[in-house]
Amino acid sequence: MRTLPSLLPAIWTCLLVGAGGCGPGAEAAGPADAANERPRDAGERADSGSEPEGTALAPAPAAAPEPEPEPELRRRISVYRGDLDEVLERRHLRVLVPYARPLFFIDEGEPRGIAAELFREYAFSLEDSAGLRRGDLTVLFVPCELDAAVPWLLDGLGDVVAGGLTVTPERAARVAFTDPLVRDVAEIVVTSAASPAPAALEDLAGETVWVAAGSSYAGHLRARSAELEARGLAPVDVVEAPSTLSTEALLEMVHAGILPRLVCDAYKAELWARELPGLRLHPDVVVHAGGQIAWAVRPGNGRLLESLDAFVAQARKGTLLGNVLLKRYLGSTRWIEHPTDDAGRARLEQYAAWIRAAADEHGFDWVRIAAQCFQESRLDPEARSDAGAVGLMQLLPSTARDMGCEDPLDPEQSLRAGVRYQAWLREHYFSDPGLEEVERTNLVLAAYNAGPGRVRRWREAAPDRGLDPDRWRGHVELLALEDVGVQPLHYVDNIEKYYVAYTLALDLERERARVREAVQERTRARVRGAGDGGRR
Repeated sequence: MRTLPSLLPAIWTCLLVGAGGCGPGAEAAGPADAANERPRDAGERADSGSEPEGTALAPAPAAAPEPEPEPELRRRISVYRGDLDEVLERRHLRVLVPYARPLFFIDEGEPRGIAAELFREYAFSLEDSAGLRRGDLTVLFVPCELDAAVPWLLDGLGDVVAGGLTVTPERAARVAFTDPLVRDVAEIVVTSAASPAPAALEDLAGETVWVAAGSSYAGHLRARSAELEARGLAPVDVVEAPSTLSTEALLEMVHAGILPRLVCDAYKAELWARELPGLRLHPDVVVHAGGQIAWAVRPGNGRLLESLDAFVAQARKGTLLGNVLLKRYLGSTRWIEHPTDDAGRARLEQYAAWIRAAADEHGFDWVRIAAQCFQESRLDPEARSDAGAVGLMQLLPSTARDMGCEDPLDPEQSLRAGVRYQAWLREHYFSDPGLEEVERTNLVLAAYNAGPGRVRRWREAAPDRGLDPDRWRGHVELLALEDVGVQPLHYVDNIEKYYVAYTLALDLERERARVREAVQERTRARVRGAGDGGRR
């Protein structure tokens, strides 16, 4: 099995919300297209956003088989392991949940998603049964990676896992599961529209199949792969995605044609196929059948388990509440596009030489600059934003002039000016020798989008919040989320997705070129051999 390095972040933040919802937060003004300030005055512009009152922040843990919570998380979230009586006594319930649509996400500063609404309703029911007033019980959502949920639960950093866990014997030996929210779950193969359609598991032999890290899919697919090997077939190339990349994100990438195929729950694939037309479901290619999806609590928390079971009976898939929530939370996401489809590949080839030249001149990775270009303008040199930014790199005319660009609609000039501006940001704001290059890159991108002055303030404030000013993901990005909303996070994230897509496509092109050259060389050798034989 291959495990890829962490490429994409989740948005890590702990949201304190009352059972009735979030209080209003301060609005951060600024247009949505927040890419370019003038260097000489370093003014700032960023997407508007708001955060609920009472927000607490915690840094993301490093991905690992048994993720160890960082000290800052322990400081900000008290450790409790008590049952329902303790939850009611302290008047807050801590819910461990992956940050992934439609389960849980932040929208305009508010916690949204199926888990957010279900636990809001559950808090209402607890208040009613305990004789509390509305809003007396607070729900604390603690976003975490899927593979961190059970360890954090057992460590006392949460009271319940609402991550849609598949019940497995290994997990059941460590936690107590509620009655299933979803029953008879099949794990099936989902492919992109361009990938060959498998008719049976045998068709996966020798193929690459992606799965979410920490999911039951990986173990089940490995078992099927071993069965294929025992029959003399090639094993499945099982690729565990970065732990920060959810099944929903993988489905989005398959829909866009970036990934060829994955394994996920059939009900989840069916839901997302309504909104992602690029998905092809193969319900006859079953990796595992008869699964159950449930919430989890610590062993020994019997009263909390009993209370949740009573609520699950009202909320599981197929009930009125469950069906209403599933319908509500589909169709509201903007999806990434495929940067290496035919049109995208043609545009990249058209501008690749100029991108390489500009990137090489200033010491940048040209593929990442290409990914940024696609994020900014979809490689359209005539693109214009509502904020007045234009061209491939979406520069404001004032910034373009400062960077020596006379015509920002000229693709070569726009590229040179945009890369020169990034070099200026790097040298004036992020030249610290102690910065790791990957962090320097992320901070430069965030500054290109939100403004260097803002990023500087976030970094200056980070130590007082227990965050690392030299790390974007899980640290400085949390202050960005609190200050201006999700725009800078989405900007950096999407460029990373497009960078992965371009890298995969270029790797494939190199392999195809190698194979073509090998075939041509064999052909030439046969021709030479035939000629020598004729002379003899």
